[in-house]
This record gives sequence, structure tokens and C-alpha cells, in this order.
Amino acid sequence: MQNNAESILDPRYDSAVRDLYYTAKDLRMSARQKEKHGDISATALEHWKMIRQQLMDLFAAGCADLELCSWLAEAALRLEGFAGLAEAFSFTHGLADNHGTALTSIEPITDSPQYWIAPITELSGEGCEGVLIQPLRLCPLVPQSRYGEHSLWHYQCGMSAREQEPFRVLSQTIRDTGSSAMQAQREEIGACIRAYEAMLAHLDSLLPAHPASRTNLLATLDACTRAINDLTGFNETDSQAEQTSNDVLQLPPEPADQAAELYPIKITNRELALRLLGDVAHFFRRHEPQSPLAPALETLIRRGHLPFDALLEDLLPDADTRRVILMSAGIQPDNSDNR
Repeated sequence: MQNNAESILDPRYDSAVRDLYYTAKDLRMSARQKEKHGDISATALEHWKMIRQQLMDLFAAGCADLELCSWLAEAALRLEGFAGLAEAFSFTHGLADNHGTALTSIEPITDSPQYWIAPITELSGEGCEGVLIQPLRLCPLVPQSRYGEHSLWHYQCGMSAREQEPFRVLSQTIRDTGSSAMQAQREEIGACIRAYEAMLAHLDSLLPAHPASRTNLLATLDACTRAINDLTGFNETDSQAEQTSNDVLQLPPEPADQAAELYPIKITNRELALRLLGDVAHFFRRHEPQSPLAPALETLIRRGHLPFDALLEDLLPDADTRRVILMSAGIQPDNSDNR
């Protein structure tokens, strides 16, 4: 269904809504600057509440705009986590279904189709990380947690050395939370992925020559799911995870005879595990050179040998971003990180 473009207000040019648009734009810029400099406090999140309210006022006034939809996704993720992001994607999908190519954006679709879809592409990023990637790393994996707490970043801190404090705190919090709540959280991430893919499929049908980039965002959402699976023992393919008595999470024991049959080499330390991963990477490099598996595994192995500081720098090249995340986790950044 495609409505007449004349019934839609362009927030950049229509005088009835232009002031609201620029107020929302300024608030977003201010909120992103605060976050870049380490402020992800409850007070800082109030900016995103104001942004969301401005956006909803714009939509209520008659706007149907992809740039506004992208800002709504940014605000919803910070305020309501994965569930909020899924709702923002569904809202955008609904607008696209109602208005089709009459949706406004930073450029008209008739003049510049790649710029028309650009606000949606920039959520994931193309050739670089999009505007939702870092916020997704800070989105809480644990229900009822605040933005910046118990997140994928805290999990990634422990990938090379599971004695790191952020990882220990996250692991304990997940154990205390219980399997039912964590299963529900994992399902919220799945719903977010489905809403994102459905939105993109519809937008792609409107503009098949310029599909929106999605790889980075889907990979980050998948990493969040895998982190929960790793810390809870959930099976990736099971829709329901078994609950232990007292609803406390534990890694499920593996029968010894089954383990011996599947893995003839017993893994006794991390160095052996990394060497075995190296053998797997070599197999795919030799037999499936076109596959992304070999370079992906080699990257994991390289990172597995890095000390924590070097791993953090490898994952987050930008010094300001590293400082923000360290401060949010209660870790004093090294002054040398300001280079």
C-alpha cells in the first residue's frame, strides 16, 4: 500500500513540524556526545526519553520519515533494550507498509534512492560500524538491568581471561537471575532479529536495487544470543531451556562416554583448545577457501592469545569508546589509553 506523498509532512521542510524536527536533532546530537564522553547515567538517558517524545509528536503530526525511524530505534534500544528495539523496527515496518515509497527521508527516493534508505543502512553500517552497534554492546543481557550494565561488552571482556571482574559480575548476575528470565531475554533478542529482518525485507521490496546493509547489526544481535547461551548452557536450537531445581542456572553435565566419542582428544587447557581451533581453521582454509569460517576462526584464535588491554584495543580501536565502556563498568582507564 502506498499513500499519496502529499499527505505526509516532511519534517525538514514543513513549517508545522520543522521546529520539532530540529529540536529532536539537537537533543540526539547532545545525547550522543554525552555518551561518547562516558555519561550513560540515568540522567543522560533522560535525553533519550525527550528525543522519543519529540519523535512520537512528529509521527502524530503526520510525519512518516526514515530518518526519524532510525532515531526512534536508537532511543528505544537505550530505554527499553531489545524489546524496545523490536518495537521500533515493527513501527518502521508498519509505516513502510502504509506509505511505501512515499516515506520521506534525508533525500527523496526519486532523486537519490541510496540516500533515501541511508538512515536505515546506517543503523548497521556499511564498511564501518553503524550507530546501533556500540549501543547494542551496552544493551543489558540480564532483564531489569539498566543500559550499560551486564552487557555483551562485559561478556567480551572475559573472552581471553575469564577472571576479569566485569565477566565475573555478569556470570554471577545471570546465575542469580534464573533460567526462566534468561530464556525470556533470549527470546526477546530473537523477536528483535525477526522484526529487523521483516522490516528490511519490506524496504528491500520497495527499493530492490539498493538493499539496506544489515550484516553488522545481525552479527551483534547473534553475539548477544551466543553470550547468553554460553553463560547459561542453553542449547542454541532449543526453544525451551531446561530448568534446574530452584531455578538456578548451571552448565548441563555432558556424559563422559558421549564426550569421548565426539571428542577423541580431551581438552585440558585453553592453549590446547586454541590449537585445536587452529586445526579447524586450517581445514576450512584448505577445503573451503571461499568460506568466511577460516578467517573468522583465525581472528578468534589471535584474540584468544591477547592480554586484556590488547584485546580491548583490538575490539574497540577508538580510545574514547574504550574509555566510555571502561568507566561504565567501574574500571579506571589507563592514562596511556588517551593516545
